[in-house]
Amino acid sequence: MKSKEYEFLYTGYDIHNTPHFYKARIFPVSHDIEQYGYAVLVSDETIQRQLIQKLETQATVDELTQALNRRSFIDFGFRELDRCRINKQPFGLIIIDLDNFKEINDTMGHLMGDFVLKTVVKRFMQELRTIDLLARYGGDEFAVILPGSNINNTLKVAGRLRQVLRKDPVKFDDKTAHIAASFGVTAINHDDTIQEPVSLIELFKQADKALYAAKEKGKDIIMAYSENLE
Repeated sequence: MKSKEYEFLYTGYDIHNTPHFYKARIFPVSHDIEQYGYAVLVSDETIQRQLIQKLETQATVDELTQALNRRSFIDFGFRELDRCRINKQPFGLIIIDLDNFKEINDTMGHLMGDFVLKTVVKRFMQELRTIDLLARYGGDEFAVILPGSNINNTLKVAGRLRQVLRKDPVKFDDKTAHIAASFGVTAINHDDTIQEPVSLIELFKQADKALYAAKEKGKDIIMAYSENLE
């Protein structure tokens, strides 16, 4: 009877407690038709594993800010909306556009602009739950998905995000920038009053219309979507 080969992965740690990943292959050793033992071949997969993790991160995360990128945000958003629909939970969406960001870039330089974007993400993350999704949706545009959040709670979160931006100026080297943003907000309740499911694309359209209305009203404003904006 021919013996089987086995292959498995395991993790080991060096003296600095740094993880290393290994692949072990165990196979029978025979001469003619008689098996007389097993051999073990171990390979260090650490570099390959780190490369794979890096590529996976690059595929989902915005390199500058470390927020989700647009593509992964939409992918996760579809899944989260489906989950909320199945569980009959509300679903909130906020789209945020920084006010006068181009002026900061033009007058203070791109390094300052990049620092502002990274600061925005750090401040937003302080106000969000671990289950919330934050993305850099465009150049100076961000988006937030709030699972389980109805329109009232979504507006409250938008208010906190607005305040955390305005609270302190952003300082970089000898430059100081005061930042503010406009917010477009929408939400859906998945209950028995909903006749037809609303798609993620439709929710983005609603939030975009609310954001446009906020910009038209003078910026640094939070607007909730309503049918009057159609």
